[in-house]
Amino acid sequence: MAKIKVLLIFGGVSTEHEVSRYSASSIIKEIDDNIYDLYALEISKKNEFLLYSLEEKKEDIVSDIQKINNTLNKREIDLSINFIKTYDVIFPIIHGSGGEDGHLQGLFEISKVSYVGANVISSAIGMDKAICKVLFNNAKIPQAKYLQFTCDDTNKYIISEIEKIFTYPVFVKPACLGSSVGVTKAYNKEQLLEGIKLCKKVERKILVEEYIVGRELECAVMGDYNEVVVSNVGEVVLKSDFYSYKAKYISEEKTYIPNDIDKNTQELIKAYAIKAFKAIDCYGLARVDFFLTKDNKPILNEINTLPGFTTISMFPKLMIAYGIEYKKIITKLIEYAIDRKKKYDFVFDLEEVK
Repeated sequence: MAKIKVLLIFGGVSTEHEVSRYSASSIIKEIDDNIYDLYALEISKKNEFLLYSLEEKKEDIVSDIQKINNTLNKREIDLSINFIKTYDVIFPIIHGSGGEDGHLQGLFEISKVSYVGANVISSAIGMDKAICKVLFNNAKIPQAKYLQFTCDDTNKYIISEIEKIFTYPVFVKPACLGSSVGVTKAYNKEQLLEGIKLCKKVERKILVEEYIVGRELECAVMGDYNEVVVSNVGEVVLKSDFYSYKAKYISEEKTYIPNDIDKNTQELIKAYAIKAFKAIDCYGLARVDFFLTKDNKPILNEINTLPGFTTISMFPKLMIAYGIEYKKIITKLIEYAIDRKKKYDFVFDLEEVK
């Protein structure tokens, strides 16, 4: 039986480029070579499309592909529909803008090829925290209080509206970036102004949220449109003030699976994670982040439709703890991709619809 041709796409032009390289490295190391014939395509920070031959020793590829200026055998190509169609399954592992927000997924849909993860609409919604909040409210999932602004609003107006409703500290974040890029915690008006200015540099929409005092918890969800599995909760123990980009990827905050959360609270968090997954019509995988207040109340923070996939990332760690080994996680996600293409191959010809 012929192997399934899988194209792993990594890198990207977003601020999460480096994280994506580490996710790709882990997948290359663990993918089942008996089933899959793996290829790798890097989208460089300059938006070049670099196709790797993967002819080197696997251990060298795993190590070197993490480096931006590696010497692995690769060549620049034109990314086209015809190129994408030469593969059976696409495995995008580009986190953040340009990869997790529906842009690449649109290319895969036009190419009529199977691909891992959420579709165009769900990816775009999952990336937009402001739209997510509306859907999560509709699903009756508890969230922090928030206000939404745009870069066209004056700083004076934004600060005035915030101070009418919130007390300091507050979180200021771009609505459509991932990995906590551009997120700041403001303890006073001066810091709030700096946070607003930072957001305006990187994103049109700005969210301001109340500060929730509590533990930072995360749940992994994996499945299709009908059946999902959800992990027990994991916890992030912070050395820093909040779970910033540096905390996630540089300072190596401690993450573990706690055993002191009572069963009812654990089940409620898992139920909310599934509701969030279904609220945005997600598919394949997601990591859902929560706060747990001192009075044991779960508060949904956000959903990530293409979470970090490194060996130390929370999504794989939680699924491994659930009982699904890393290699099997990859296999299941590819199987979900193939199943979706087969099951939802709808008719679009008007004559056939009549």
